[in-house]
Amino acid sequence: TFLNSNNLSSLTIGKPTSLGDSTFSGTKITSIDLSDCTTIEANVFQNCTLLSNVVNMNQVTSIGANAFSNCGSLLNFSANSLLTIAAGTFQNCKSLTALSFSSLTSIFNNGAFLGCTSLTTCNFPRLTTMTGSSQFYTVTSLISFTAPNLVLTSSNIAVFYGCTNLSLILGKPTGLGHSTFTGTKITSIDLSDCTAIEANVFQNCTLLSNVVNMNQVTS
Repeated sequence: TFLNSNNLSSLTIGKPTSLGDSTFSGTKITSIDLSDCTTIEANVFQNCTLLSNVVNMNQVTSIGANAFSNCGSLLNFSANSLLTIAAGTFQNCKSLTALSFSSLTSIFNNGAFLGCTSLTTCNFPRLTTMTGSSQFYTVTSLISFTAPNLVLTSSNIAVFYGCTNLSLILGKPTGLGHSTFTGTKITSIDLSDCTAIEANVFQNCTLLSNVVNMNQVTS
């Protein structure tokens, strides 16, 4: 609707119930109330570099690809009903410091949090599925990632590559893709359900001391 309205900074509209593809992309919008919104499609706020305040996303259940990408001013927000996010959703959101999505179950495709250079903690207690690669690639600020039900597979590549300050709480992986934990501070992992460990998975994990049960691993 307002795609690339580059000088648009103020809108007086009702609370949206959903937001279609690229609705505000590239505008100077700074704040929005999403308390009645259930769906945010792809690219909705992409390149809204001044957007800092998203009020009440607690009805939102899904966020599309690149919806908030390059929103460098975006501050922490709540999204208690959020179930799914897609590729690049929060890419380069450099002001986010902590995320807690209590209902999130799935992260799809690549680079959802790539470039979130201030992000320190993620708490996703119901997350079970992650597809694609490089979700947190070189997010060196990330200290804690808690997703006790997340099951990684061999298709997850470089998910936490270069997260040099990171410790994790995860479910048991069925496989580990290329460079999954390279350079992290992981100290222990249970591989009792794992069948394959690809190249460089634990490279430079200097604190890793305890690998529990690799008896299913064939390669």
